[in-house]
Amino acid sequence: MKEHDPDLNKLTADIWTSLLEDYPFGEIKLAFKQYAKMNKFAPQVSDLIGLVEKMRNPTTFLSSEEAWEIASKAVRKFGFHKQSEAFAAFDPKMKRVVKAIGWWNLCYSERLDQLKKNFCSLWDNISQSEKEELALPFHRAVHIMKKYGEINEPKK
Repeated sequence: MKEHDPDLNKLTADIWTSLLEDYPFGEIKLAFKQYAKMNKFAPQVSDLIGLVEKMRNPTTFLSSEEAWEIASKAVRKFGFHKQSEAFAAFDPKMKRVVKAIGWWNLCYSERLDQLKKNFCSLWDNISQSEKEELALPFHRAVHIMKKYGEINEPKK
């Protein structure tokens, strides 16, 4: 830290601790090592949380193009009549998107360009929501704001 203000340093450490307390030390340590290998500047809290979440659930960070390829390969592998086997191989997010698009549509649609566009749009919307939630879960934001006087507890 460039600042040598002990109060500011303590406040910064307290905030980092609050933001990271939902994650096991080992996961944060591993994320920090991974980050340090790829970057020359210190990470932000969101960088470490993002890496931990990516390790926990890689599909959160798949691009819509990568997700489309996974769905397309499943269609080629399982076909229309083995939908349940395909869905057993999917993670919950992929199941949600494929159900919304429709397995039949993926298998038989002649308008693949439009279908891919719809799939990718839906995937991106869900991914953005997931990433926002991972960045700072609502309960953690409220906890931090209460601790530092940004939100007052209701009077009883």
